[in-house]
Amino acid sequence: ALFLPIGSPTLLMERSEYSDFLRELGIQMHYPERRPTCIVCVSARWISETEEVKVMSSPSPKTVHDFFGFAESLYQVQYLARGDAEFAAQVGEALERWEIPWKFDGTRGYDLGCWSPLSLIFPAADVPILQVSLSGNLDEAFHVRLGKALGELRDCGFLLVCTGGVTHSLLDLSFGESDPNPAWQSADEAWDARSSKLCSWNKHKDDNIRIAASSSHPTREHFLPLLVASGSGGPRS
Repeated sequence: ALFLPIGSPTLLMERSEYSDFLRELGIQMHYPERRPTCIVCVSARWISETEEVKVMSSPSPKTVHDFFGFAESLYQVQYLARGDAEFAAQVGEALERWEIPWKFDGTRGYDLGCWSPLSLIFPAADVPILQVSLSGNLDEAFHVRLGKALGELRDCGFLLVCTGGVTHSLLDLSFGESDPNPAWQSADEAWDARSSKLCSWNKHKDDNIRIAASSSHPTREHFLPLLVASGSGGPRS
């Protein structure tokens, strides 16, 4: 499971430390023991406005250019990965096991949060990719549970890629100190504690930290994919 910044739409056109990192990651992911059978992408740019998450079911998703004001060449980019009905059904079954309401979406295309980083990791677009939406109506704890459900698919060779940003208010960015981590009795306990703390990201007892959190994320959609990624790594029950 990966959590990746979406970055600027110019990520493909401008070389940077981040774009170099993604290309190097792609080299590593193409080793036979690491190459996924399917990628499930949870992007900050796809939010269901109902209490159901949506699962992409198109066999040939289009490339969505969900940004404006950039060079015309960016609007010509086509990332021609394919969907897969069988893998989409497996995603649905995993969601049902965790009692997560969902439905298929046959018209959704790959948004910037999906195709921009993945086109650098898997430039040949030769691994099936399915997107799963966030829920705009459900809380942080729900998205941790969504991560737990999707995390089960790792044992089937799926790669979970969650994209967003740990900050999304770049004009007002500052750094603070955090409390030291306590000792936990087990890895599962520590992971649950981390997920619980992430769920309270904007409810800190310190007013300054709470204000800074809300300033970093005036809206929460870029933070929720981090919760999904965190949930995927924790205990299975």
